[in-house]
Amino acid sequence: MMDKQNQPNPKTTAILIMAAIILGVLGIAKYILDSNHQSSHDTTNKSIGTPTFFMHGYGGSINSEAFFKKEVQKEGITKHPIIADVTSNGHVTLKGELPKNEKHPVVLINLRDNKNGDMKQNALWIKNVMEAMQQKYQFDQFNIVTHSMSNLSFAYYMLQYSNNPDLPSLHKQVNIAGTFNGIIGINDEPGKVELNAEGKPNRMTDEYVDLLSLRKNKAYPKVEVLNIYGDVGDGTNSDERVTNASSKSLRYLLEGNTKSYREMIIKGKKGQHSQLHENPKVAHQLINFLWK
Repeated sequence: MMDKQNQPNPKTTAILIMAAIILGVLGIAKYILDSNHQSSHDTTNKSIGTPTFFMHGYGGSINSEAFFKKEVQKEGITKHPIIADVTSNGHVTLKGELPKNEKHPVVLINLRDNKNGDMKQNALWIKNVMEAMQQKYQFDQFNIVTHSMSNLSFAYYMLQYSNNPDLPSLHKQVNIAGTFNGIIGINDEPGKVELNAEGKPNRMTDEYVDLLSLRKNKAYPKVEVLNIYGDVGDGTNSDERVTNASSKSLRYLLEGNTKSYREMIIKGKKGQHSQLHENPKVAHQLINFLWK
């Protein structure tokens, strides 16, 4: 039998067990805090200037944005454009790295599913791009340049997400060949749509009816807008793909509710729908509008 004098004191045992538990808890807590600190340190966002996003139209890719990319590099706006690659399920991969404190970041959006006609889905993908950028970089506002169908996609983004306080706010918007109220051969024909003195179209597509809510959008009073469209001069008042009336229908949605709104027409062969994103005059105008 164990001598009573050698038996452990129950009080002492309890104290030792309690101390061991406390030390263990403190050790775990320190490990968690250190891990969180390390994680926070690893994911600290780089502070950058206002990023400008370029978005291609139906059937396009970053190749549609290559001319503008070259022009902004040539003008010394930025040396390091990056790509936001969006898969068909909406996953975003940022390809490239923006330097810390980059003054004029440029992001080329590439939609893998580039023929998706669901504007609400496209709007969600734009939101995914914004969130992916926010996870890596620190910025409060953004600019965007859209061509063809991406104008409509971005309009739906503004309808659905522009008042979300967790997302950056729109600063400047450049619309090129906007399909706001129809596309030739699908839901619009030259001469069928007329605009009144306010810019209101006499005929409206279902999408355009949705967009009427932009007239009261709380985000737009702080936004500057440049709307560029083309007229090839063949009598259709169009860029061969979109009528001027469709592109100019943006005015009724925004004018009077923006910081500024301006339209610009490109005439002749260089005003053709796909040529508009290869046009030096268009590049010059958007560079001046966005950065100079």
